[in-house]
Amino acid sequence: MNCTNHRYSIFVVVCVPLLLGPYARAENRIHQATPAVHEKEEAPDVAAIRALEQRTEEATVSGDTAFLEKVFSDDFTYARTTGEVENKAQWLQHVARKLFISRKIVSLDIEIHGNVAVVHGQLDVVVHDDHGGHANLVNYLRVYEQRNGQWQMVTHRSLGETAKPLT
Repeated sequence: MNCTNHRYSIFVVVCVPLLLGPYARAENRIHQATPAVHEKEEAPDVAAIRALEQRTEEATVSGDTAFLEKVFSDDFTYARTTGEVENKAQWLQHVARKLFISRKIVSLDIEIHGNVAVVHGQLDVVVHDDHGGHANLVNYLRVYEQRNGQWQMVTHRSLGETAKPLT
């Protein structure tokens, strides 16, 4: 093997996996977050986070602050698309006002990294507040950490939202 072929072989062996690695990981992540029809069940942690996401949205609409108090960590933060950041007490006060008509999960991508879960999702939110009724699609990022054997949401970050007509 001449020097040029040897360099090319090294390039292929080293660089191709590096270039394709993110795509393989994304495929695994999507596969894990959204199981194929032929799969019998998700990984237990993924299923637990998926259920927690659903229950959290139901509790937010119903104003079930007792449930949310347990789910949110003491150092929980909620960041809005406006840049405003609320702590746990402030967000629970907001939820207690029961302004949300509905909060439906449109998409969900869950990654598990040991005792940390990263969730990227989209919510279809309908709210009636001081400014009247409005609806938005909200893209968000959430981080959960397993503490004392329980998953707790550490942060919610609204990444962007798109207004949509009320139906």
